[in-house]
Amino acid sequence: NCVPVLRQGCLAIRNLVSRNKENIPKLLDSSDNLELVLRDVAGKQQGSVDEAYAALRDLGLSAKLITIGDDGAAAPQSSVAMFGDTKPRFRPVFDESDDMEGRIQNHIDVNRGPT
Repeated sequence: NCVPVLRQGCLAIRNLVSRNKENIPKLLDSSDNLELVLRDVAGKQQGSVDEAYAALRDLGLSAKLITIGDDGAAAPQSSVAMFGDTKPRFRPVFDESDDMEGRIQNHIDVNRGPT
């Protein structure tokens, strides 16, 4: 479950396939069922989703993007999301503060804990 290792594994698969297309049947016929492993990585490891989907695509397998909800449940995306179609989740409001240094120091003190 180490995301950097899974990511590098997906990239290695992509390199093997891109350098030699004859590797595709060998990889897919392996006893470890590479397709299921890549789909599991894509569904559970958010840090390597893009690489896992790219590896599936390079292997010639269909891959659908999924969305992870706030409750942690995965659901397949029914369509491609276009930029601007969904409302952003950031607050486009800037609140001024008269006591920025005090708020920063308070944040440092709270995170530092008792001494």
